[in-house]
Amino acid sequence: MSKFILIIIILIIVLLILLGAFLYLRLNKNQPQENKQSDVEKAKTNALSKAVKTSTEGDMLLVNNSDYQIVYLKESDQFLLSINKTPFEQIRGDAEEEFRKITRADKETVCKLNVTVSTPSFANPSLGGKVFPLSFCK
Repeated sequence: MSKFILIIIILIIVLLILLGAFLYLRLNKNQPQENKQSDVEKAKTNALSKAVKTSTEGDMLLVNNSDYQIVYLKESDQFLLSINKTPFEQIRGDAEEEFRKITRADKETVCKLNVTVSTPSFANPSLGGKVFPLSFCK
C-alpha cells in the first residue's frame, strides 16, 4: 500500500505543478503589454508616417492624385477617401487598395479604423454628398 500512496502523492504534485504553470501563463497573457501597439494603432501610424501636414489643426494629406485623395482629419480622427473621377466603383477600389497598402494592414484591421469614402458632385453627380464605408467592410 505504500507504493499506492507514493503514486498518489506524485500525481498530486504533478497536478499542482501543471495547475501552477497554467495559471501563470493565463495571468501573464492577460497583462497589458506597455510598448505593444494594437494592430489598429500600427495601421494608423503606418498611414501617417509619410503624410504631409496640410493645416494648423493637424490634418494630413496621404495621397493626392487626379483620381482620388486620401486625407486624415485629426479633429475627428478620421480618414477620408475622396473619389474625384468616374467610374466611381473602379476608382474607389483603387483608392481603398492604396489605403490598405499605406496602412500595411489586412482588411479586418483597416475596417476598425474610422474611414469614410465620398465623392464631389462634379465628379459623380448622382453620388455627390453621400458618405460610404469601405466597400469590403461589413
